[in-house]
Amino acid sequence: MKVALFDYVSPSPYGSVWGLGGTCVNVGCIPKKLMHIAATTQEHSHGLSDFGWSKEGNGEAKHDWMKLRNNVQGYIKQINFGYVSKMNELGIDYINAKATFADANSVKFMYKDPMAPQSDNGTEYKLKAKNFLIAVGGRPRAHPAIPEDIAITSDDLFALNRDPGTTLVIGGGYIAVECAGFLNGLGKKVHLANRSTFLRAMDSDMAAKIVEELEDDGVNTMT
Repeated sequence: MKVALFDYVSPSPYGSVWGLGGTCVNVGCIPKKLMHIAATTQEHSHGLSDFGWSKEGNGEAKHDWMKLRNNVQGYIKQINFGYVSKMNELGIDYINAKATFADANSVKFMYKDPMAPQSDNGTEYKLKAKNFLIAVGGRPRAHPAIPEDIAITSDDLFALNRDPGTTLVIGGGYIAVECAGFLNGLGKKVHLANRSTFLRAMDSDMAAKIVEELEDDGVNTMT
């Protein structure tokens, strides 16, 4: 089949965008695992520098957030480039634009400059197809009442260009718990707040054990 792939990432309220590969590669599984490795790697003698750790004069480990952030983002960009190259090799038209249906058999789109999301780059185009597969994923939502300079979503965390420092993580699902865990492991003071039970979709005994271990490691949980 002749295939075209539309993949345009609307900027988050904080302004974060990313490349081809979706949530898992850019703001999900891949960066989370790298952050978790960074949080636990101080227990090992090898790999400290690559993950942003250094030893101070008193022998305690000190973490460099920007070094980790830049290495994680560089790794993700390698994956993005690999996907784009594979699309080209397979003859798939990768179109970095947001498509909307014009009618039952066509979509319309306009190219956007990813470095200036508010500016249009030109003419509106149409693409016709017999079949359409929609797989757009999901995005977290920032509360409109909270200023962007103090509140970000999990999408923004992995590319944050400053050390987050003391952090309040709002939410009780696995993403919130994972973010609280690796931030705490990187030496940040973390408060984890949720309006109901943490990890309520999981086995209750396992969820309670996870929360207990977070608290033992220094995370302040609030419900």
